[in-house]
Order: sequence, then structure tokens, then C-alpha cells
Amino acid sequence: MKKITIAATLACVLSAPLIAQDSEQRGPRGGVKEAFQQLDLNANGVVSHDELMQEARKHFAEFDLDGNGIVLLSELPEKMPLPPRAERRLAKQKEKAQTRRQSGQGDEAKRGPRISPEDRAEKMRPTRLKFMARMDKNGDEQLSLEEFSAPIIKRFKRADVNGDGNVTTAELEQSQEQRKHKRRRGMKKERR
Repeated sequence: MKKITIAATLACVLSAPLIAQDSEQRGPRGGVKEAFQQLDLNANGVVSHDELMQEARKHFAEFDLDGNGIVLLSELPEKMPLPPRAERRLAKQKEKAQTRRQSGQGDEAKRGPRISPEDRAEKMRPTRLKFMARMDKNGDEQLSLEEFSAPIIKRFKRADVNGDGNVTTAELEQSQEQRKHKRRRGMKKERR
């Protein structure tokens, strides 16, 4: 099950060091830096395109149960695991629910019963059909390594600020800042 979980969340796990998806993951506080270090296979402070693809091939092989170089819908698990971001969100919701129960602040009388974190997790869980549809760009209902790794490569290129095929920690931080400012500018435009 652990292998399936790792493989099913490849796009999220491998892209985590390349973009900050949550405000909790930005900067030196954790998350992105640790994932970056995991991808830096030779521990030289730089993630090369080759290191990224080596990790992508490893995860792809975990999905490709028959080893033919193609992932079919039937090879995907019936019950897809939650992506890491959804797992973090679910953990926070469970903490909040526990705090509410302990403090006796159940506001169910005002708002009605809340959805349990477990039920919410089931709603957030991707189906294997949705996963295949999102990843299968050419519509042949098969995932090749290229299709499987395309989102990761896109994020890698975005983080490779100088375009040399390597991402350093400095480039990672710079690309995160650029994305952060871009999002803020977008939010300001929406308010107008």
C-alpha cells in the first residue's frame, strides 16, 4: 500500500520542492526544503534534470505493474490515496474538530452538523478515472513516462530560473518569491 500511495501522489510529491503550494511550505520552515533534499540524490545542493527523471522513473515503475512502460487504468489502485496537500488539510481539520470537542464549542445547533473529517477526505480523494483523465494528454487511456512526468518537468523548468537544467536552492527560493508576487498581483487585479 505504501508503494501505491507514493506512486499515486507522484505529481504532488515530486513537485513539492519545485513550487510552494501552501503557505506553510514556503521558506526555510520545512516541506519544500526537505523534499528538495530528497530529490538531490548526490547531495550537492543542486537537483538536476537527470535526478528528477531518475526519481520519476522509479515512481512510474511502481505504477507500471506489468513493466511494459505504460500505465493502464486497470493498474491504478481502486481506491486512490489522498494527495499530500489533502492529507495535510485533513490533519488540520481533525485537530480543529478535536479542539472543538474538548472545549465544548460544538456550534452544531447554529450551523447544523459538520461533515466529519473522514467524510471530507473521501470527497477530496481523486478517483482513478479523474487521475487518468488529468494525466493522459493524448487521450489514449494509457500513461507513458512522458505524460506521467510532464507536470513535474513543467514545474522543474519554472523553478530553473537560469535555464541551465539544474535547480539550486537559491533558484528554488527565487522562483517561489516570483510565484508569490505573481499571485499577489493577480489577487489585486481581481479586487479592482
